[in-house]
Amino acid sequence: MTIGNYKIVTLTNSSETFTGSEGQIILGLSGNDQLTASSLGGIVGPTVLAGGLGADTYIAPSGTSSIIIENGGTIGDVLRFGFSFLKSGQTASQVTFAQLDNRHLYIFDPDTRTSVVIIDWKVTQNRVNTFSFIDQDVSFDFISKNLTAFPNYRGNFAIQQTNPNVFSYLSPSTGLTPTSFNSAIADISQLAKTPAPTPAPNLGTPIQRFQNTALPGTFIFAGASEAANIRANFTNFKEEGFAFNVGNQGSDPLLQPLFRFQNSAIPGTYLFAGAAEAANIRTNFKNFIEEGIAFSVYSAGSGIGTQYNRFQNSARPGTFIFASVNESASILSNNKEFVLEGAAFNVG
Repeated sequence: MTIGNYKIVTLTNSSETFTGSEGQIILGLSGNDQLTASSLGGIVGPTVLAGGLGADTYIAPSGTSSIIIENGGTIGDVLRFGFSFLKSGQTASQVTFAQLDNRHLYIFDPDTRTSVVIIDWKVTQNRVNTFSFIDQDVSFDFISKNLTAFPNYRGNFAIQQTNPNVFSYLSPSTGLTPTSFNSAIADISQLAKTPAPTPAPNLGTPIQRFQNTALPGTFIFAGASEAANIRANFTNFKEEGFAFNVGNQGSDPLLQPLFRFQNSAIPGTYLFAGAAEAANIRTNFKNFIEEGIAFSVYSAGSGIGTQYNRFQNSARPGTFIFASVNESASILSNNKEFVLEGAAFNVG
C-alpha cells in the first residue's frame, strides 16, 4: 500500500528505537517503541510516526516537522520536544497551538521552527499522555483544559483553509490533498496497530546485523553467541539491531543451509551463499575463504517466511547486504551504489 508519496517503513512487534526520515511513515506495530522525527519539513514532507500498540515515546527534535499517530490506547505514551514550554522570564507559554478540522492538534515553536501535528488528539485511544518539554512535563489533561487560553492559540482551521506553502503537511510533494488527508490518516492508523506476521514455527533463531565501520557499506550477520563476541572484541563493527529469524538445520527438511565466506581480498567482509553457489565459489573464487554453515533458511519463492534480497556494493565489489522488501525499496531509492542481485532467501 502507498500513502501519497510517502515510503512506509514497518518495524516489528518488539520494542524498538528508530529515526524516521523526511517523507517516511514509520509503523511501530507492537512494543514500547521510541520513534524520532528527522524531517526538516523539506521537499518530501514531514516524518510520520505511528507507534501502534504499546507505551511509545515520540521525539520531535528542534527544527523538525512530524505527524504523530498514537492509536494504541495504551497509557504511558510520551511526546518529547527540543524546546521549552516556558521560555526564560515568561509566565505564559508562547508556543503556538491550533486545531485542524476540530480533530488534530497543531503545535509550533517559532524559535526552533519545530512543528508537530497530533492526529485525533482528544480521542481516548489516540491520546499522547505526556508532553515533555525541556523545562517541564505537561499532561494531556492540562493541555486539553487550557488550550484555548494559551496566548498563542490560533483557533480551529479546516484543512482546506491551510496554505500548502506554510503548512508543509499538505505540500504537493507529499501526494496528500485536503480531501485525502484524513482518509490517509485512517489507513496509516490501521497499519500501525496491525501486528507483524508470526514467524514460521521453524524460524525462531534471531540474527543480528553489524556494519563494519572501517569499511562502510559492508555487513556481517551473526547469531547470539557470535554477536556477543563481536560486541566485546570487534569494536569496528557497529550493531544495527535485529535482522531476521532463521531456522535450525534438521528442524524442517525444507530448510537449506547458508554457507559463510570471508573475502580475503577485503578482510572483514562476508558473503552468505546456498549450496549450489557455495560449490561455485569454492571452485572459481579462491579469494573467498569458507567459514562453514552460518544458518539455515527457506529458499526464495518457497512461500514460507519473508523474502530477503541480496545487493552487491558496487563501491566495494565482492561485498554484500541482505535486505527485506521494505528496506530494499529504500536502498534502491537512496543508495545507488548497491546493485540488486535478486531474491536470496526467505526468513522470519
